[in-house]
Amino acid sequence: MKKIYFAFALIASLSSCSAPIVKPRYIKDVYIFDYSKYADKGFFFSESNSVNFNYIPIGSINAYNESGYEVVSSVKERERNDDVLMAEHSFHTSTTRYGDKLILADRSDLIDEVYKQALKKGANGIINLKFVFTTKNVTISGMAIKK
Repeated sequence: MKKIYFAFALIASLSSCSAPIVKPRYIKDVYIFDYSKYADKGFFFSESNSVNFNYIPIGSINAYNESGYEVVSSVKERERNDDVLMAEHSFHTSTTRYGDKLILADRSDLIDEVYKQALKKGANGIINLKFVFTTKNVTISGMAIKK
């Protein structure tokens, strides 16, 4: 009889503490990058790794954007003294406060940033352009070139 009570108590305790089943939500996302505004300025984007014109490679470019909460303030504190060794350490500590505003990773902002950085290096195109999208972040990579 004790075994029956024990089994019943065990089943009741395990079933009452179980977490609710969280079902993933359905997501459909279609996005088209509009390269025409860059083409109008003479900038070339291609997802192909080979092109039919001569170019000078400027460098690899990689951009990353992750969703997160807005940084309200970030304060770098002074170097700490170590009382035991009586020496100063060269590391700094920082205090960062975050606000309530959630900023989502934005694909179009990131491609604009890639474009601006490539221009700063003297490039007028990017080949082998690759995109990686997740629900939390966006990564763009490629090779900046000069045609």
